[in-house]
Amino acid sequence: MLVDFAVILLALVLFATEWFPIDLTAILVMVLLIVFEPWTQISPREGISGFANPATITGLAMLILSTGINRTGIVQLIGRRMATFAGTDWRKQLAATVGITGSVSRFINNTPVVSILVPVINDLAHNGKTSPSKLLIPLVCVDAWGNVDAHRNVDEHSRKRYCNPAWGEVS
Repeated sequence: MLVDFAVILLALVLFATEWFPIDLTAILVMVLLIVFEPWTQISPREGISGFANPATITGLAMLILSTGINRTGIVQLIGRRMATFAGTDWRKQLAATVGITGSVSRFINNTPVVSILVPVINDLAHNGKTSPSKLLIPLVCVDAWGNVDAHRNVDEHSRKRYCNPAWGEVS
């Protein structure tokens, strides 16, 4: 149990100080927990089992997607256009944030939308001398609403197409 706490404490220190890159720290923590198996009770199979989890793979895919989109320059273009439109007026910044986020989140998953737009919105807020929370909180809320609305529309389309009140549900 003490070994577990020592590894957790080491992880906290390394993540907070970033003496090593974050990904290297995460792998180091996993390796340490596996190496100290007699004390941690974590077998090599259990230690790497998280890589088979769909959530881990999805998160990695989202990071790859957002990095690829950032490298195309589209995100920077959107950021420049938003900054030109909004300037230092926080209401216009909010309108730009809500408009872009709501439009995009209706068509793609909300995780990449947030991961791609957070740096853009953060820059927009700092350049416009606005508190980032005034834009980041609406970003997340509008993204969630847009994503839920998109799913609702898909569900209603499916009901109209595949359901007939006279027949009941048809699959």
